[in-house]
Amino acid sequence: MTRVVTWLDDALVKAAVPLAPETVLRTLAGVAADTPPFVTLHLSGGQILDGALVTLGADRARDVLVLADPETGRLGYVLLSSVIAVELRDAAPFRDLLTGGRVPLLQVGEPVTRLALRREFAPTEEFPVDVD
Repeated sequence: MTRVVTWLDDALVKAAVPLAPETVLRTLAGVAADTPPFVTLHLSGGQILDGALVTLGADRARDVLVLADPETGRLGYVLLSSVIAVELRDAAPFRDLLTGGRVPLLQVGEPVTRLALRREFAPTEEFPVDVD
């Protein structure tokens, strides 16, 4: 009997942690990634905005998100308090954050060896490192 793998079998889906949209956005905005997360935001007024999450900051004591559309170069500014739902287009690069660390990032390339760590982080008097 062949077992069919469904989306419910995905490790990210199984380990997803319920997070408020504000928490998800704050977490994603605080991560330095090669590619910014692409999100779709559902606002309390019924509007839907999507784009790459550029930054989250404060202006006049209100939290503001900045989204960018890489195709057109347009920027969107959204009050964080008006976001009622957030969709993440590609969650895999952020799986460790979205699961509370239960599902680690996928290992890319060769595993780091002890010798490579010793070479890169050679101990000094100011910073003694003992690679275990």
